[in-house]
Amino acid sequence: MSTIVLNSLNYVGTGILNGVSYFYERASGLVNAFSVLTGRVNYGTTKTTVAYKLTVPIVQEDDSACGCAGEVVRTTIVDISVRFDRSATSAERADVLARVQDLVATTQFESSIINLAQPE
Repeated sequence: MSTIVLNSLNYVGTGILNGVSYFYERASGLVNAFSVLTGRVNYGTTKTTVAYKLTVPIVQEDDSACGCAGEVVRTTIVDISVRFDRSATSAERADVLARVQDLVATTQFESSIINLAQPE
């Protein structure tokens, strides 16, 4: 399996289980702090679904009144799901990819993520 780099972090592929590809970012050395990226393509009778999920745990760095070092404090989950009609052409799928890439690069998307601002 390949390695996917996200924000300079290496998500190393570990295999496919039940049709889902798994990639782990393990730089912290703590199992609780491993970030997981999964990807799958499901072919239905009328639709094909491409789905990715990124899970980013935030762990307590030091022992404190709030918790022990290594405990998960909170988790961020990103779900990306695209549903194509089974008859969608490669050109149509490429167009959707380009639009999603452009969306993620917009200031509105960035502001929604960074500042929790409603896009305008």
